[in-house]
Amino acid sequence: MEEDHNFVVGQEFPDVKAFRNAIKEAAIAQHFELRIIKSDLIRYFAKCVTEGCPWRIRAVKLPNAPTFTIRSLEGTHTC
Repeated sequence: MEEDHNFVVGQEFPDVKAFRNAIKEAAIAQHFELRIIKSDLIRYFAKCVTEGCPWRIRAVKLPNAPTFTIRSLEGTHTC
C-alpha cells in the first residue's frame, strides 16, 4: 500500500502525534531532512535543512479539539 506524502493547506490530522508521524514519513519517502523550528502541543513549524530550499510547513492545533491542521505550506523542494 503506497501512502500519499503530499500535504495541502487545511489538511487535518487527529492529533499532534499523527501529524509528526506523517511529516517524518514524508521526509523519509521523499528523501529530505527536516529542521524542526518549533514543536509543542499546539504548534509545529519545520523547514527543509538544505540551504536555499524554500520548503517549509506550519501546523496548529484547532481550538477545543485535539485535531491538528496545516496552516501554511510554502515552496517546493529544490533539493
